[in-house]
Amino acid sequence: MPRVNLSQAEKDLIERWKIAARYQTPRLSGLAIEGNDGIRGITNLAVNFDRPITVICGKNGCGKSTVISLSRLGFQQDRQFDDLFIEINNPHPFNDFTVRWSYLRHDPPQISLDGGTKTYSAPPPAKNIVYIGLSRVAPAWENTPLTAHFRQQPVWDSQNQLEPRNLERLRDILNKPFTGAGWGKSGAYEMRTCSTHATYTSFNMCTGEEMLVEMIRLLQQAEAESLVLIEDAEIGLNPVVMPRFARHLVEICESKRLQVILSTHSLDLITAFPSELVCLFKSDGATHQAKDNPEMQEIFTSISSQVESDIIIFCEDDVAESLIRQAVSGDLRRRLKVVYGSKTKLLGYAEAHLKAGWPQIPLIIWDGDVKSDEVEKWMGSLDQNTRDELSARVSRIKLPGELPPERWMLAQLETDEGCQLLAEELNEDTPTTKAFLGMLSTMTAFHSLSYELAERTGLDEKAVLRSLTRSIGRLSTDPLAPLREQIGKAVNKEIIQVV
Repeated sequence: MPRVNLSQAEKDLIERWKIAARYQTPRLSGLAIEGNDGIRGITNLAVNFDRPITVICGKNGCGKSTVISLSRLGFQQDRQFDDLFIEINNPHPFNDFTVRWSYLRHDPPQISLDGGTKTYSAPPPAKNIVYIGLSRVAPAWENTPLTAHFRQQPVWDSQNQLEPRNLERLRDILNKPFTGAGWGKSGAYEMRTCSTHATYTSFNMCTGEEMLVEMIRLLQQAEAESLVLIEDAEIGLNPVVMPRFARHLVEICESKRLQVILSTHSLDLITAFPSELVCLFKSDGATHQAKDNPEMQEIFTSISSQVESDIIIFCEDDVAESLIRQAVSGDLRRRLKVVYGSKTKLLGYAEAHLKAGWPQIPLIIWDGDVKSDEVEKWMGSLDQNTRDELSARVSRIKLPGELPPERWMLAQLETDEGCQLLAEELNEDTPTTKAFLGMLSTMTAFHSLSYELAERTGLDEKAVLRSLTRSIGRLSTDPLAPLREQIGKAVNKEIIQVV
């Protein structure tokens, strides 16, 4: 499911959103569509936007693009309803509807648009809008006027660069050594540029580079407290980069106090965000619903085409995933899709996967401190047919040890060898690393292990977690060997049930 555990940056973002004094301009807190005819078949839909980032997901035709377009109209701008909802020979024009917007820090706290008269109940509040639409997808060489212009005049009138921190974001997301990136203008035309060993433009950039440079550029140029709307945010991006893209979007949103509303069909992007930020749109053709904090079963049912790997692992969090990926070989690692959920929900996710009929091999991997009687209790809450199917088709295994994984990792690294390996991974001296381990072993809030170590080393949490798991993977005792063996058997369709 969308992640249960939040990174420190996500916690800060959500907590600071609640502090009204941080914001000087109105924020969108909700949107509702009502009416007999409605808009594009939507006659009764209420959406909650009271959060800094809203990740809208759902099937095609469920209303994602409609809601993003209407979000633009909740603030003063040069676009009006008829500019975004153009009708040609429509025997049933959009006129029997009402749209209501709700706001934080605005008086009145709600305004409405009458579809019959196209008039607002009060003037919309002022706010800068950044719309990142699907026009960014069109390749430069398909734009005939653009191509003709640069054939005749292959020079820039002006050039701009991404700021250093944003260039670092581009490098990190795509894992590529960019030395520069930005955009240039020539006459009425504009293109993106990138530099590695050479400089190249939109005519020669890959789609992922083009998409990211454009999005980062627009976020860099956005005024503080802007409303940012992104259509199909995953377009052009490899699934592997989604967690890094999401992490940087959270950081940019926090630093500029942005409100972001994005749509996506990508499970990889959905699961890169915490569940508090996800909203699932559902439609049966007649009615529409927006559901906050949806369960993974519902997302699977709505976005079935996104599961592409041939092995899917349900585990509890990023610590578990890091240990799992460290345990297996590269060939197997590339075949994995990992989905997080609380320990009580993993059986339900596996059940939803089976009912959806997907061919991926499912595994459940619980943390080491999960007891067999707990699993039996969860299994006992299911009907007999479901229990039989799960037992016949889903492997159930655990991470090594009988401790929470963070505690288990510390126990492995407190040896002389473990301390030395971790010191090398962190680029610290051994005495300092030993002191770090001693301090961490006294912690009661073991789930914050990566955060606490990141605070002391000056590294980010993801880098620290990678260092911890790599160190364990290098131990001569090979403590991940049992996990590696169990996963290997499970992916060869041998049912393994350790718990």
